[in-house]
Amino acid sequence: MYEVYQDHPKQARLNIRVVLAVAFLVCAIGAGIFLITRLVGKPLTKEDARGQTGIVYDSSAVEGGWDNLSPEEIAEKLSRCNTSTLLTVNQMLDLLLKQQEMNDLEKNL
Repeated sequence: MYEVYQDHPKQARLNIRVVLAVAFLVCAIGAGIFLITRLVGKPLTKEDARGQTGIVYDSSAVEGGWDNLSPEEIAEKLSRCNTSTLLTVNQMLDLLLKQQEMNDLEKNL
């Protein structure tokens, strides 16, 4: 490949400069488009950002809060929950337990 450009070294340098200039131009245009779309779009509020993940966080929740309650207090709090919510949580727990069992079986193999 070097032999090809040996006859015309100035032309080879010019071709490399053109390729680098075009690559730089493409990168600059891409960065400009990215920045413009980021600046024009309004930032998400906390509620919107949380709504997009599908996970709802309770900022008033206390870690280990159930540890301090008696079984009667836990039963009373659960009785106030919506039935469909409790069923959904139950299904999620079942899926998590099944996944854990599958992970344990894979480790034992």
